[in-house]
Amino acid sequence: MPTVERILPCRGGKSVSVLLSDGKKVRISRARLASLRLEPGQEAPPALLKLLEASLTPEKARDAAARIAMRPVFSAEVREKLLARGFSPENTEDAAAWLQRIGAVDDRETLALFLREAARRGKGRKTVRYELLRRGVDPEELEEALASYDGEDAALALLRKKLGGLSDRDSLRKGAGLLYARGFERESIARVLERYLESAAAESE
Repeated sequence: MPTVERILPCRGGKSVSVLLSDGKKVRISRARLASLRLEPGQEAPPALLKLLEASLTPEKARDAAARIAMRPVFSAEVREKLLARGFSPENTEDAAAWLQRIGAVDDRETLALFLREAARRGKGRKTVRYELLRRGVDPEELEEALASYDGEDAALALLRKKLGGLSDRDSLRKGAGLLYARGFERESIARVLERYLESAAAESE
């Protein structure tokens, strides 16, 4: 039998989230909390477990999934969040598949959107790879997408802004360090620096 681990207030103050030792949680009103006389460390009473069961139905899983998908997300993120909220693997998979069927979640579209934004912001391949793997993107699909990824135009614009046309050794070292910190690989850094030097030379003529 799971025990009550923590009782956390919800936004608005009229309800609380009860976290159980098995990782599941249920939201109840403060009035229900008082009637159940719940305290951390005690065994979860049957009435609370019934409320938990009622909150984790397939329909509830789909409702929760739809809220998660209100912003661009990957299907792996939907599954992770639903499981973290205590939904069963079966209801989680059903809700994630339902989102894909109705077009609310499209991993390829979300990946393309992420890559466009990453390129616009001048992120290097290493940073992009790390962030997308962390979000559950399939490694093979990711490598295929990264083959055509290019954030060098934004990186060049960043160098122009940060270095202000300076081309001495210290400035170039600073620029290389900046690009490295943003996840650019050595070959990309060399190309961007070369383009920067060409543009700086053209502007000084």
